[in-house]
Amino acid sequence: MSELDKRIEQWRTDLTTSETLGNSDIHELETHLREEIAKLTTSGLSDDEAFVVASRRLGNKPALEAEFAKAHPHRRLAHRLYWMVIGVLGYYLLLHVTSIAAWGTAWLGYAAGVRTWQHLAVVTAIVRLALFAAGSWFALRCYTSYAQSTARNVPISIRASIFLACAVLASWWIGLLPNVALDRIVPHECYTCVYSAQCWAGFGWGFMMPFLLVAALVVLSVRLKRATGQTSVVSDGKDRTRVTGEMQSRLREEIKHLTASGLSADEASLIAHHRLSDTGLPRAEFAEAPPHQLHANHLYWMVVGILGYLFVSWVGTLASSAWAWLGYAAGVRSVWLVLATGTVHVAVSFLIVVLALRRRASRAQTTVQRAWISLGVGLFAAIGIVLSWWVINSARPFLYRRLSEDGFLQIVGAWRWVGFGWTMLFPFLLAGVLIVLTMRRMPTACSR
Repeated sequence: MSELDKRIEQWRTDLTTSETLGNSDIHELETHLREEIAKLTTSGLSDDEAFVVASRRLGNKPALEAEFAKAHPHRRLAHRLYWMVIGVLGYYLLLHVTSIAAWGTAWLGYAAGVRTWQHLAVVTAIVRLALFAAGSWFALRCYTSYAQSTARNVPISIRASIFLACAVLASWWIGLLPNVALDRIVPHECYTCVYSAQCWAGFGWGFMMPFLLVAALVVLSVRLKRATGQTSVVSDGKDRTRVTGEMQSRLREEIKHLTASGLSADEASLIAHHRLSDTGLPRAEFAEAPPHQLHANHLYWMVVGILGYLFVSWVGTLASSAWAWLGYAAGVRSVWLVLATGTVHVAVSFLIVVLALRRRASRAQTTVQRAWISLGVGLFAAIGIVLSWWVINSARPFLYRRLSEDGFLQIVGAWRWVGFGWTMLFPFLLAGVLIVLTMRRMPTACSR
């Protein structure tokens, strides 16, 4: 690969991190860039000089993003929503896989002689958190290395989307069925100890994970701010290295010659100073950031998606639970109670998502969130998640003390059936959204 091809590839790699430029747009820009370089080289410029002038004429990355954002105003929002959905699916896949590992660790610990649920809870919580962190790091590392090797925005295809949804669902069943079977096989004391350990480990997970996500959100926001400020800017031609008096005439002649060949006054001055004063040619306007910074934007919106989904899910569950109680008090029973509860859950969740997307669409031109905004919004979501989760788990003993056995079973049964339906259908709804967004971003990706 020639030096010119390397510079063009690096220029293209930087554009692939844009939220408004699709692969087809970048390919079109690269075609224009190569055509412009070919014209400039025929006029006497070297490859490096032609590349710098051609890239200046096309515009820097912020200017290109602003131009394409006018033609495709919702592309930035679709890009962010795309990575949010991937983050939610990936989160639940890792959550179910680590839950399976935690249950296995608890059973092995009990078999090895650990008989107190406190010790089992600590061990399983450590294993679960370590596997979750390792799985997240491995998935991000694999994606980053693959995307860097191809220098493309790697889309999720139809088959990959469906596979991811099926993997989420299969991991949930794999974690559920063995525990149901073991409840009937092992002694009651053994199952109670292991189950208590898992409940307390899950309590710690549900309480701490939202705040860990908020911390990750703030760190990524700060990193993105720093990465954005590392973009090198091409000199505007005004600050030149001073030349001696005897070189002034040669410099004017060179600028006059270059201007006659089709360059603007600023471009001619830039090239002439480089040739006669031996000033280094400015590099192209790309951010020479390491791979983990180039893909921090994707991870940022994954974390936002996970926090948003947890918030929507728990608030929807809280609203549907209140409706189940009110419905039972109004005389709704059996299947109708389940249908009413499920409808309220879906309606409330859909309403929150629509309102959030409408607000996000009006602010989608913002490339990076400020750290304090991320902290404030993230803390609000985390506190909302924990409070909703706390209210839901406190509602069961509250209802058990105040309702008859039939009423308690009716309401809890409605909750469980709605949760079961949500778990079965929601991964495939997310996969459907992912496929639609992939088709909008890169239609050719759906054939893979």
